[in-house]
Amino acid sequence: MNDRHAFVTYGDKGRVLFEQSGRPPLFLEKQTFLDMYANQMKELGKDKDGDTIKMAMGKWWFQKAERRQYERVFTIIASVAAFERDILIERTMEGLATARAKGVRLGRPPASDGLTDAIRALRLQKVGINSIAKELKCGKSTVA
Repeated sequence: MNDRHAFVTYGDKGRVLFEQSGRPPLFLEKQTFLDMYANQMKELGKDKDGDTIKMAMGKWWFQKAERRQYERVFTIIASVAAFERDILIERTMEGLATARAKGVRLGRPPASDGLTDAIRALRLQKVGINSIAKELKCGKSTVA
């Protein structure tokens, strides 16, 4: 079972990692995992009367000391993701600073003076934003 399953702990919680070939892995809650293997039995040996001792496969796997287990994996992944985010932000800021230094205008271009005057005139006449935008063939955010 160790070839397809591992117990992953994060904080005071844990999940069973279920690896499937050709598909993304699933993270199962413990009870879901136990339910999956509730009807598959593991023979543990014989009792004093010679009867076979059996245990549900999922429960047996959880009790095994040799089960595959990872601790703090999510903490490491979260740290790497935060580091990547910081690098992305840093590169974006550097790119914006370089563009500003070259004189590139950033952001939305301003509306032409003629369009601005037409918008003001229609707004003074109490015409609605949607109607103005439709009439002047511009976006509502330009009118607002």
